[in-house]
Amino acid sequence: MFDRDTLNRLYRYCRSLSDQESDAFDLLQTSLERCIKKPPRDGQAFVAYAMTVIRNAFFDQLRSRARVALEPFDEDTVTVDFDLASLENTALDRNELEQVWTEMTVVEFVAVQRSVLQAGPQR
Repeated sequence: MFDRDTLNRLYRYCRSLSDQESDAFDLLQTSLERCIKKPPRDGQAFVAYAMTVIRNAFFDQLRSRARVALEPFDEDTVTVDFDLASLENTALDRNELEQVWTEMTVVEFVAVQRSVLQAGPQR
């Protein structure tokens, strides 16, 4: 289950998600502990299961780092001006987007998710 090649593969995946080498090691250790505490179901591939656990642990880390205090929002005093034409121009064709997603590898998809989460809300 934990042979050298598998551990190296899982570490490379953690490293692709983390900016720092130490964060990648922490992510791998945390994820392997979770895999030991709750092993994959019978017939489920260990590497696929471990990669899912790693991805979820990475998102947990991002959420815990991103917690910020919220300010009260008064809907009556705030207005937003926007142009419908600009919204229509920026809308993506759903079919085209689904086609791109089906052609992405898991690593590419997670990299896109990572960059979106790290960018945070656009202002």
